[in-house]
Amino acid sequence: MFPYTVILLNLLLYSNNCLADEALSPPDIYNPSASSKLLKEESATFRITCNATGLPKPQYSWKKGEIGGNNTLSSYVSFDSITGVLTFKRVSKAEEGEYRCYATNFFNGSRGQSFAVSISPPMIVKMIRVDSILEESKNIVISEYRYTKVPCQHVIVDRKYVIFYWMAGPKSKPIFSNERMFIDKYGNLHITYVLRKDMELGELLCGVYVRDNVFGKIFPGQDYFLKITEINQVETIAPKIEYSENVMEELNQSALLECVFSGYDPENNMTIAWFSRDGKEIKTNKKYELKYGNRALEIKNLVDEDEGKYFCKAKLGSKTSKETVVYLDVTGEPHFDKNKAPKDVTVSQGKDVTVPCKAKSSINDDPPSPPLWFINGQNIEFQKGRDKFEVKSDSLTIKSVQKPDDIMCVMCSVSNSYGRTTREACINVLLPIHVVSKPDSEQVINPEVGRILNFTVLATTDITQNLSYRRI
Repeated sequence: MFPYTVILLNLLLYSNNCLADEALSPPDIYNPSASSKLLKEESATFRITCNATGLPKPQYSWKKGEIGGNNTLSSYVSFDSITGVLTFKRVSKAEEGEYRCYATNFFNGSRGQSFAVSISPPMIVKMIRVDSILEESKNIVISEYRYTKVPCQHVIVDRKYVIFYWMAGPKSKPIFSNERMFIDKYGNLHITYVLRKDMELGELLCGVYVRDNVFGKIFPGQDYFLKITEINQVETIAPKIEYSENVMEELNQSALLECVFSGYDPENNMTIAWFSRDGKEIKTNKKYELKYGNRALEIKNLVDEDEGKYFCKAKLGSKTSKETVVYLDVTGEPHFDKNKAPKDVTVSQGKDVTVPCKAKSSINDDPPSPPLWFINGQNIEFQKGRDKFEVKSDSLTIKSVQKPDDIMCVMCSVSNSYGRTTREACINVLLPIHVVSKPDSEQVINPEVGRILNFTVLATTDITQNLSYRRI
């Protein structure tokens, strides 16, 4: 047994600068988490809420327009800097636009007061504009068994947010798509072939109902009467394309391709088939859905590979139509490559931080512009100490970050001909592990005298972290 004692003192955890070290973190907006379009009636009142985490507790503001812009809020729009609530007292053309929440917290750093700003995705406010048609009733004169289109005339702010309907007669009997009738995406009523009895429908009235409209307001359009010339001798009319158009739709959305044919056969019903680019007939499955007697093809969850030509063809008895091409253009705002989008990061003081920003456009679209960088909501070109930042074509590096001066939020913005995409990364800086004291690397033991050895290690780190020790 050794004639000396080794004492391992309890290890202490403390800050090497208790007065300066604080628990800090940049703001992080979690609501709203994604861009949204809000369609509101004129003079509507409503609120949008913004919520964020962060230490110290963030303060809120709202700005209209592009990031870094100076668009001020209308006198009918205000916000609460404590709760983050944006209040609209009315909606008119002046209030339309993009609104972003800015959450800011402040720190006392070595260079004075610093701050970090997180910016929300845009909330797009639009006023519902649907102008009703107040003209007199119109007559549509058509021969029996012939195709006709009855137009639905409205001025609409966004067709994706309205539902079209058709009503008939004094009792407003609804008209639905069936084997002869079809309502297209613009609200027009297509009748494959008219019958003498269609005059019994009376007045045909198109209308628009606004989705998610709490007031349930319906906007009526032009009304029509069918005047049908009777045909005594029925003849077979070969199928012929009357309506189709190429479609442009965004990635990850659904696209609706439409083909409307005319034609009549007293003994046979018309059949419509759709074919993919490789010539295979399309059937309803998880990706595709045939609708309205196969006049419409819905393609779901669009990816780049869905772009291209699709074909529709009608058959009526022994007669077949020519093949009609419908081109689907899959487009949209730039989207980020895998693992190349900005994301939040926590890093030790003194390290360099690199924020990636590499995006691409949809297939066959022009490539996106080089990224624009914003630091705490301000263009990087206007930042002091620009030598601290290194900008490359697909990344931004912040050199030797310090707490709290370099706790910040960085946003990159890329655009193409379709639109703009932004993504934010907030950077939190922690104090590194600092060894305050450690035992001598070499200690001499005299076996005859004995000695108490002190192997205590004292270290500090950021106040938000807990140190753990392990001896080997």
